[in-house]
Amino acid sequence: MWCANRCGLCCELPQYKCGDSAPTTNPGLCVELADPVKTPIQTRDARCKEAAASRHCLASCGMCDTSEFVCRDKHPACHFLRPLCGEEKHILRMNRLCPKSCDETIENNKACEQMKKLHDFRKSTVPRVQKCRDIGGGCKQNILLCENEFYEESLAKNCAKTCGHCVEENFQVGNR
Repeated sequence: MWCANRCGLCCELPQYKCGDSAPTTNPGLCVELADPVKTPIQTRDARCKEAAASRHCLASCGMCDTSEFVCRDKHPACHFLRPLCGEEKHILRMNRLCPKSCDETIENNKACEQMKKLHDFRKSTVPRVQKCRDIGGGCKQNILLCENEFYEESLAKNCAKTCGHCVEENFQVGNR
């Protein structure tokens, strides 16, 4: 899913969800930074470190505050997968993968509320370690099992980084 006005990056990424306020001295700065044809990604990244861009072009530079939880679907096909939200054998997985769609589909579904609690818990308790890494194989393929009660303990040990059980020491919530 490509975003037309944010450097070719996905509009769903929280670091691109705030607004720009172009400086009066250069009103076209943010528009220029957001155009991948006029400003290639490498050039944009360098220009975003300049004072004017870092203050005024937060969305175009991907510097929006990401510390707040925003309920969103994690899969681009969630709209088409909505019927699975109501099926007992799929509800746990669907609530994790497509919380926004499932909440819109099923009355009194609380997937977004559950995801917010998980987000807040992880934000406050995830340990910072020097080398946060996965020591097992297949972690990315099994990411949906990270919170499955049958696999949680094993994946927390073997897929700590993928499952969000640790972060690098220099990790920061948000980019400001």
